Amino acid sequence: MKQIILNPGILLTMAASAVIYFLLALNLSKSRRIRVFLHVAFTAITLIAIPGTNLFPINRLHPKWLIFPSLNTVILLAIYASIAIIINSRFKHLLGEFLSLLRKDIFLGFLMVLLLFSGSWSAIPEVTFRYSVGLVFASALAVHIGRTYSWKQLSVFFRFGNAFVAFLGLLFSIFIPSIGVNEKGWKGLLIHPNILAAFLALTIAIWFVEAIQNPRDRKLSIPVIIGLFFTLIKTNSTGGLLVTVILLSLITVMSFFKTFFKNVPFRLAFTGFVVFISASLIIFLLTIENIEAVFAAFGKDLTFTGRADFWAQLIGYIQEKPLLGYGHRGFWLEEGGPSSFVRTHSGFKPVESHNGFIELTLDLGITGLILFLLSFGRSTYLAFRFALQSSSLDGLIPLLIMVFLMSSNIVESRLLTVDYIWFYYILSAAKLNAKPLHTG
Repeated sequence: MKQIILNPGILLTMAASAVIYFLLALNLSKSRRIRVFLHVAFTAITLIAIPGTNLFPINRLHPKWLIFPSLNTVILLAIYASIAIIINSRFKHLLGEFLSLLRKDIFLGFLMVLLLFSGSWSAIPEVTFRYSVGLVFASALAVHIGRTYSWKQLSVFFRFGNAFVAFLGLLFSIFIPSIGVNEKGWKGLLIHPNILAAFLALTIAIWFVEAIQNPRDRKLSIPVIIGLFFTLIKTNSTGGLLVTVILLSLITVMSFFKTFFKNVPFRLAFTGFVVFISASLIIFLLTIENIEAVFAAFGKDLTFTGRADFWAQLIGYIQEKPLLGYGHRGFWLEEGGPSSFVRTHSGFKPVESHNGFIELTLDLGITGLILFLLSFGRSTYLAFRFALQSSSLDGLIPLLIMVFLMSSNIVESRLLTVDYIWFYYILSAAKLNAKPLHTG
């Protein structure tokens, strides 16, 4: 009898089809408990996948696959559609939730419109359109999750989901270094040590909030924080350490302020916050700029070296198209385009700006940068007000996300990308602009 051999692609398709039909069958039960369970599971998996977790099959559920036409795209669309059908009571307002945010935050709304139309002036309109639609879909999904759960519930998702990614990556780094380690340091299940370090910085901060807020649970939170710190050190990322210090300092200052200075006028408190963040970012920049002198004694890998070389070149290219830029991803992905001439003195050819604000300006010009800064400033204001008014320290999380976005994008490009930092920003903006639809 002839043996039948199936290739991995066919097997994957069959497995996905089986899962989809199983999920559709569950809808026949009309069970609210099943729908709620599936929504919680879907949210947990999405938040675990969104940092770029390189773990099969979670890595195949990342929204980025919607950008690249492939078998993964078809399977992912089928899975999303099936889940939406099954738990329709929670997904049926997806578009309305997203448009509601864009109406309330008009700067973000105009930024999304500019993003979608940027293909009309991009040198690669088809690629720009795919990237833009993928980002809009991921943003709408972030809005839906933000509107569905309370900050207390989201804190649980963030803490345990992020810790899962971090500690599983730690095991890979120790026992399978070919996957979890590169020449710079530990990268775990993410694509680079710097990316892991930034991810760990925010995760440590969220667990630190939990340790302050719930003393009874410190038997869990303190060992987790120690393990996360250990992994952070092994990434050899100075930027990640500095971001961690900024976030932990912010938590300490805000906790002290909420306890002892409740009656300080809001404007004075917000002014103090702006001064604190400005000083922190200046110290961050000065430390990175003088990293060689500061950390040479520790034998640190100087990943900042060379960035200033191509930043100057990129600013020159921005001046050639200052108003609307090159279209979303149009600068870097155009074959033979201006990006092919960007080099450092050592000959290194970057594939991104390594600065989120320069990257955004290349994409959408000064117009896009201003729209984002206005949206970000508005959201930061709302996050600070929410942090002061919240009776729970979980109310600090949106403010932490705003500060994290600002600091992490100084030496990495994580704006307008299908990435967890942008995802968290949109999720936070959605919550700050509306009450959650579901709190149970």
